[in-house]
Amino acid sequence: MSGPDDVDDGGSPCAPRKLTEEESSNLRTALLEELLTSEADDAAREDATDLLDYAFAMIGNGKDVSYVVKELVDMGMDVCDKDTADRIGGRLGGFFRQMEPSEGAGVEEVVAGDGGSQGEEEGGEAE
Repeated sequence: MSGPDDVDDGGSPCAPRKLTEEESSNLRTALLEELLTSEADDAAREDATDLLDYAFAMIGNGKDVSYVVKELVDMGMDVCDKDTADRIGGRLGGFFRQMEPSEGAGVEEVVAGDGGSQGEEEGGEAE
């Protein structure tokens, strides 16, 4: 039975593969922006770092976005209320969807930004 605090995850994605160091760093920076205000004190920064460490551990263990959001809310920390956790879930979902290869492209092509230029050589004529 679902309650009013349940997250509508819309299919709740999980990381399609292990995050690279650069992806982890970029995602961590984006999520810290959701957790911290400009006037955050050292305690809030430490709490935010701890929450993100936990979130990244869950992501690394293959948990989906709705699970991560629920766990962040359940932690009950001042730095992350339900609205903030939902925003983090939105950022995670968008990030994971961008990681998925586009139709017809291999993961290597998407990550490298190659765009599939090899196909012209193998395919013979362009049109």
